[in-house]
Amino acid sequence: MIRIGVWLACLAGWAWAAAELRAAGAESTRQASDLRIAVTTRWAGTAAGGYYPIRVRLTNTARARRLQLLFRGFRMGGGSNMLTVERQLVVDQNAAVQVTLPVPMVQSEISGIFEVREEGRVLEPFTQTLTLADRFQPGLERPGLLIISPDAVDFGRFDEAVNSLLTTGAAGTPGPTFGRGFSTSVGTNCEVAAPALLPDSWIDFTGLDIAALSLTTFDQLPPAVRTALLNWVESGGTLLVYDVGGPAAGSGDLNRLLGTNGRAAISPDWLPAEPGRHHPIVPVVGGFPGVPMPVVPAPGRPPGAGVPPVAPPPAAAASVWLVQPETFSHRDLMLGRVYAFPANPFPGTAVDWAWWLDDLSQARWQWTKRHGFSSRCRHQEFANFLIPGVGAVPVLAFLTLITIFSVTIGPLNLFVLWRRKQMYLLVATIPLISLLTTAALFGYGIASDGFGVRSRVRSLTLLDQRSKSAVSWNRVTHYAGLAPSAGLTFAPETAVFPIWPDNTGLESGVVDWTNTQHLKNGWLRSRTLTQFVTAAHRVERGRIEIGPVADGRLPVANGLAVNVGRLVVKNDAGQLFVGRNIAAGANAQLQAAREDDLRELAAVYDQFPLMPPEHWVAADTNDGRAFHPYMPVHPPVADLQFQTGFQESILKRLKSPGREPPAGLPHRSWLAVFDAAPNADVGLKTFTVSPDLHVWIGRY
Repeated sequence: MIRIGVWLACLAGWAWAAAELRAAGAESTRQASDLRIAVTTRWAGTAAGGYYPIRVRLTNTARARRLQLLFRGFRMGGGSNMLTVERQLVVDQNAAVQVTLPVPMVQSEISGIFEVREEGRVLEPFTQTLTLADRFQPGLERPGLLIISPDAVDFGRFDEAVNSLLTTGAAGTPGPTFGRGFSTSVGTNCEVAAPALLPDSWIDFTGLDIAALSLTTFDQLPPAVRTALLNWVESGGTLLVYDVGGPAAGSGDLNRLLGTNGRAAISPDWLPAEPGRHHPIVPVVGGFPGVPMPVVPAPGRPPGAGVPPVAPPPAAAASVWLVQPETFSHRDLMLGRVYAFPANPFPGTAVDWAWWLDDLSQARWQWTKRHGFSSRCRHQEFANFLIPGVGAVPVLAFLTLITIFSVTIGPLNLFVLWRRKQMYLLVATIPLISLLTTAALFGYGIASDGFGVRSRVRSLTLLDQRSKSAVSWNRVTHYAGLAPSAGLTFAPETAVFPIWPDNTGLESGVVDWTNTQHLKNGWLRSRTLTQFVTAAHRVERGRIEIGPVADGRLPVANGLAVNVGRLVVKNDAGQLFVGRNIAAGANAQLQAAREDDLRELAAVYDQFPLMPPEHWVAADTNDGRAFHPYMPVHPPVADLQFQTGFQESILKRLKSPGREPPAGLPHRSWLAVFDAAPNADVGLKTFTVSPDLHVWIGRY
């Protein structure tokens, strides 16, 4: 009977989980204890990483009260908590407060319990189960599209275009899945969200690939939300604005909302669509490209009985958009891109959206291609960014101590006691020598790794001197001899993406958003290499002033707070000028770049290669240097490569700054190389950092 009960409980739990899975992205409003709480989880993206924003609106009709919001994630099928996200807030009497609880998407599957607590007591009426986005399937990574609209929007044709491109590619050519012969039509990574409950922090949009909204909705957004959306675009997102009413270049409202006149890190003009990219596509219906889904007859009926013939899918070459350059246009904002449609592109047709997706390019509409990693699965290139000399087995010291131990405990010990005629002391000397040797090995390990935190940081910062905005991408590796008790603390506007090595994942961790982004525990473990990618958007008033060319030299003034090791400037005429060792606040005269200068600059990039250190042996060799497998996760995705992401692709401009983007620098820009990472948010205040590459690229 007990076994039957267990099986029934498991069956009930499976049914409950399935029901909750269908309810993902829901909205609920509950009222009790003089509180009214509305919870919204309707969102898109985050299948590869980023933050999933749980939006909460609280209305308190009683006295002022201090509340705690929690999301407690758990393993699918049961088990202990894996991820806890919390935030404390005070709600005044007769006040309404809207907050966001950003959940870092760092696990394969995330389901959990949402709770509201007051003075440690759970307010049961508000407890509910939430299921957030599952991890993407390798080869079937769909773009995360969020449509911001107060009304329903039909995005079905967009999904059909994605299905076709993921299965066959445009015009029937092999796509990302190389014609695997199965459908991607089940499920969607698109959602419609009302403008009223949008978050006002850019990191809440980091899980998206595309955000779409009308020009009217864009104009009506609260300023904080609109700023967050544009900060996300500058950090690499794609914004689609429709119903502009005419060409984007002539839309004063659109350019006012984008602030185009106050930006330097922006492409010069709006680029029109390319009708030549408009191709027929192979429709995906059911299980195969262009093949209808087979119909299964009802039990007891012969095949085909009463089943009408299924018509072949309509021609996928049909279009409702006008295939002309004016259909849409785009303009780059720092790392991101803005598209403008004079009319409403929804619903469109599959071939229309395939045209637009081809113009955007897969490198932009797939999260892992754009970033070069995923925080929800392990990365095969984790070992390419370790700290030299840290985490290695001290082979020479170990062999030396073992040799001394073997000689001492054996021949030397026996010889000395035999000469002294005290062989009975062997029962004491053997354990004593073993204890001393063990203590020596342990002491050497402690002395070599220490109790502090050693780090490696590789940073890239893009600066728009006209708008005073900066975007930083940092790759960080920490190794703590003894994990700091306070954990890691990041700014609320810093996005943190863990990078997992083989056979590891998050066992348990706590994130507290009350004052900062406090990763309390579970994120940095003692004597374990830990890696993150962090991204931050901030106001940056520092700048490098560039003067006009005089007598073949270019005058500059270092208005940054740090010394510049190397500086390259590409002026508005496309000429390159170089300089070295410019102190903070100092002036300098740059000389025209020579071939030797450019070769030396390229050598700076090669000076810090991304490859495993000499001491590293892959974890699957089981030689004792493997990471502790405390939480198995999905296998690594073979096509995840840091080289495709923003950071490495832009850092390579060191090798050819004279070329045009993306390989080189744009006109009216500069590139500075630093010895340390200025303003890099790595979660710690005290650490020892290893040398690496730190680059700023500014537009003036």
